[in-house]
Parts: sequence; C-alpha cells; structure tokens
Amino acid sequence: MDFPNLLLAAPLFDRLQGLRLERVTWNGPVAVLVFSAHRGRENLVIHLHQEVQGFHLDTTLREEFEHIQFQDGRHDFSFLPPHLEGATFLGAAPLKGQSLLRLDFTSSGNFKENIPLFLYVEFFAGGRLVLADRDNRVIRASRKGGELHRPGAHYWPAEADLAQFGQELPLEPSFFEDWPEPLLGRVRRGGEETLDDAIYRGLKGFQPASARYLVERPRRHDRYRPEAVLAHRLSTWLDRVLHHRQPVTVLGFAPETTRRCEIFAFPLEGPYWTERKAGALDVSHFEDYVMALNFMGSSCLARVQMTELMGTLRRVVGQRLEHNQRLVSKLESDWERAAGSGERRRQADTLASHMGEVRRGMQEIDLDDVHDQDARLQIPLDPALSPQENLNRLYQQAAKGERGLKTIELRLEEVRARIFSDEAVLREKLPALARCYARNPREIAVLREALLELAEEASLLRPRPRAEIGPRREIKTLFRRHVLPGDWLVLVGRNNRENDLLTHREAAPHDLWFHAAGVSGSHIILKTGGHKSGPPRTVLEAAAAIAAFFSKARHSSLVPVIYTEKRYVRKPRKGAPGLALCTRERTLFVKPAALGVSPRQP
Repeated sequence: MDFPNLLLAAPLFDRLQGLRLERVTWNGPVAVLVFSAHRGRENLVIHLHQEVQGFHLDTTLREEFEHIQFQDGRHDFSFLPPHLEGATFLGAAPLKGQSLLRLDFTSSGNFKENIPLFLYVEFFAGGRLVLADRDNRVIRASRKGGELHRPGAHYWPAEADLAQFGQELPLEPSFFEDWPEPLLGRVRRGGEETLDDAIYRGLKGFQPASARYLVERPRRHDRYRPEAVLAHRLSTWLDRVLHHRQPVTVLGFAPETTRRCEIFAFPLEGPYWTERKAGALDVSHFEDYVMALNFMGSSCLARVQMTELMGTLRRVVGQRLEHNQRLVSKLESDWERAAGSGERRRQADTLASHMGEVRRGMQEIDLDDVHDQDARLQIPLDPALSPQENLNRLYQQAAKGERGLKTIELRLEEVRARIFSDEAVLREKLPALARCYARNPREIAVLREALLELAEEASLLRPRPRAEIGPRREIKTLFRRHVLPGDWLVLVGRNNRENDLLTHREAAPHDLWFHAAGVSGSHIILKTGGHKSGPPRTVLEAAAAIAAFFSKARHSSLVPVIYTEKRYVRKPRKGAPGLALCTRERTLFVKPAALGVSPRQP
C-alpha cells in the first residue's frame, strides 16, 4: 500500500471510529484488530506479507485463526500490546508522501486519563507494526529492526504531517523534485512512450504502478513545472476516485506467482496494462474503492492466508510423518524382542521339569526340550540366583513379553494408520487443494473450510493446554491472609512464585488485583465472591494500603496503588516469575498499612 492508496482507503476507518478495541490477534505477517460494536464485532485485518500488503474489514473471521501458526520468521509472534486492550479508536490517516499509516487510539492509564497511543503500520521493508506513545517513543515493534524500532527510541518517521481529506494538494510540488529526471522529462513531453519498470522502483511513498499512472500521459506540459503537474494530477486522481467517477480494478493472480493480488484505482489502458491483465487469474471492477479493498482482502489476500496455512500444514504433517516413521521402526524392534517371549516360556517349562539338575552358581545348562523330545535347549542362568529364582525370572520375562507383544501390535496398527492418513494428506489432499485457485468468494469459503478441517485433524487449531500448578488444596495453604471489616478476604503473595500462583491460578476472574504502581511488591487479591456490585470504598482503600505496605514503597507517606479485575491481568509470554501486565486499571493514593485481621494459617 503506497501513499495514494492509503489516502483513498481512509474512509474505511470511518466505520471503526469511536469503537473500543477488544484485543489484537497476531500471527506473524497477519494482524487482526477486533473492535466491539453494537451490531457485533468488526475485525480489521492487516496483511504485512512481503509480496502482498494491505488491509480490509472481515466480519466472518473465524476464532480458529488465533491458533494457526503461520510460517514467518521475520515477525515476533508475541506482539500483543496490552496497552491497546480496551482503547478507543479515534481514526487513521497516512503520513504525507510515505507508505506509512497511523492509527490513533486513546486509553486510560495509572495517573492520567485519555492517554493517546499511536499504532504505525509500515507498508515497506517487509512490513511492520510499531506502537508509540504521545511523544512518539517506541513501546513495541512487531518485527526487529535497527535503533529506530527499539523500545524507547524516537520514531522519527512520525514527524511528517498527516494527510487529510479536503486538502487541495495532498502533496506539495516540492515533494516531486527528488524524482528522477527521466520521469520529469516524460511529463514535459507527453506522448505514448512507455518507460522501463526499473526507473519506477525506489520512489518514496509510491508503488511503480501509481507512479507510472501519474507520469505516463499523452498530454504535453512543457510550459509548466513537471513537479506542479504531478501534484495536480495526484489531487485530481484522488478526487475522481473518492467521488466514484473512476472505477477501481482488482487483479488476482495464481498463488504460485510472486504477486498475489493488486488494486488499481485508475483505468488500465494501453499495451502495458493489457499485458498485465492478461496474466491475471481474475479481473474485478468496482465503483467504490473501499468495496474493492474489502473484496481484495476477502478473496485475493485470502489466498495468501490459505497458502500460508497450506505451508504450515505441509510442514507440521511432514514432521509428524517423520516422527511416526521413526516410531514404527522402534516398535518393530520392540516387537522382535517381545516375540522371543515364546522361547523364554519354553526355557522356563524345560527348566521347571529339570529343577533337580540345577545348582546355584551355574551360568547355563543344556537340557532336553520338554516340548520337543528331539531338541535340546541351552538355558542361560544367573549364577547369583537360586534355581527357583532363575525359574521365576524366566517366567516373568515370558509373561512380560507376551503382554508387550499384544500392546506393541495394537500400537503398530494405530501408528501405521496415522502414517497412511498423513501420507494421503501430503500426496493427495494438499496438492488437490493447492490446485484450487478460488476464483470467487464462494470457492474461497469452501477451500478455507477444507483447509481448516485438515488443520483440525493435524491438531493445528487446538489451543495449548494451560500447565497445572499443583492441586488447589495445596495452594490454599499458601499466601498471607487478611480479613477486612465485613469479612472481605485479602490474599498476599509472599514471593514471586506465590505471586504467580495467586494471580494466575487462585484468583477468580472478578476478584480485584492490587499492586503498588511503579515499584516491585506483592500481588494482592481481594476476593469478591463473584458479586458484581463490588466492595465499598473503605475496603478498596484498605486493600490498597496492604498492597502499599508489602512493596518497596512501604516507607513512603503516600503511595499510588493500581487495581483492576483479575480478568484484565495477564502474564506476558516467557515472562519472569511474578511479572504481570494489566489493563483498565484505576489508581488509589493511600498510606501503607497492614490493616485487617490475619487469621491462623490452615
């Protein structure tokens, strides 16, 4: 998405203005911003694939998307900024002359209300999301970069002005002064000449297709500055599209091509564009740019998502197939060893019939086989065991082998069935689905259902089970306990391990979580018993005083303490013990005090 396309797509965000952001789902090159609305939910899908970059609204996005792990080594899968949870969306606008979109949010904080947050979407250099504060200091970035993207760094691209609707010239003529002279000369002389693709690459804020449309016109402009002509052409172009006087074309290409889908808000006329359209899988025309953008997201861009899912399925199923093949080899070896149980039983029966000939200290004995009078058996013995102990050992080995033989045969049958199923997926089902180009939304829906069904079979869509942290009856013997007036129970973690257990295991969703702001300290849980009315103000202040007392700020005269419902507290991925992040918090200023009555520990 370049600057003209971002400016044309800005009306899409009017539909989201004023909505509250519920959560951000991040899957590598695809981010989904889920907004709550009176009519349900609105999902803003942002695609940052290197070959396809764009966004669209999708109200049919399935929840299983959150559990699909796409193949993308460039982006951080843990990019789930808690700062945005519950924030209100104010609007969006591109930055002048850049392929950079700014989404504006407002969120409440510990000490101030209506804190502005900016989410920048970089549609260049592989794509990236950057969350910044009011001073344009980086909070998080979805993909590693240089000094510019590190937390705390000043995000200097944000210094450019925002481009808004209603401006006569969204870009001043001076912006085009850095364009190569061959392009400016082509504006002066006009005509039907078509320039090489290479000269259009590397223009800041413009894709080659948009720049080509602005430059290659038949009319001559030798009496005017080419920079002013380009600025006027850009303004006229945007005005025509926004007022539905210019049709929009969407080209979809086969999944194996380098470009998957493209949107063109100008007429595709001439030999160059005729050739481009000839190589497309499908060509769609729209009068409204936002409709075209949503179609591109629900069809062309959906192909990219499904291609990623196919790759993930192929990788995961392939890994499971290799694992099962190795498992079959081991089971076959175990079966061969277990198959010797019959020989062990023959030796045990023979030894039992000749017990009088066996003496302690013998390493082996040669006896007539009781099951075959013409054969003899050499039976190994343990010289440290008595004859009876050697006999018992042989019978135990025989019984174990017989039991194991049945178990191994059942397991082999099960694993071989999985191997047969995985081979069918890799050799038949996935190649067949890959040949489906999904030319319309109905075919795309069918293909998506088929892929998700395969993903369910491959256990790709199952959430990871939460680790159990011991039985609950053991947890109840932990923590400090304080009973406040009115029988309100307060639990206090005594170390980082207890803090984790208290917050993420013991506390109920509607219990209140307290912590001293800005300093380390204990996690405090005020048990509410599920009452929605909540505790009185005096109880809240008493619990906050306890949180202040069990913190590094216990010697201060007045301590800010934040509190929120436990359901808004989460532990960051790979976070250290005792670390927690919260949203929708409120602040109380209290004097530290260990209030309440501490009952006897059970």
